[in-house]
Amino acid sequence: VLVCTGEDDPFIPTEDLDAAMKMFDDLGYRSEMMKFNNTRHGFTNPAQDYNPSEAFAYSEDACAKAWCAALSVLRRNIV
Repeated sequence: VLVCTGEDDPFIPTEDLDAAMKMFDDLGYRSEMMKFNNTRHGFTNPAQDYNPSEAFAYSEDACAKAWCAALSVLRRNIV
């Protein structure tokens, strides 16, 4: 399980992320969390730059890193 999140995401409390990662571990899943600095909710969606809410923003850098990590997980687990 790969969890990618922004440090500045107001919708995902750290406690919830920690609980989710613990649950994955308890269930025996391999899991990894990537937290991106200065990154808000919806960071993989370029349309978020047009969202008037300050809670949302696209991050080209975080998006590229998250997609790279996702493809890496898929390659390791599917091939």
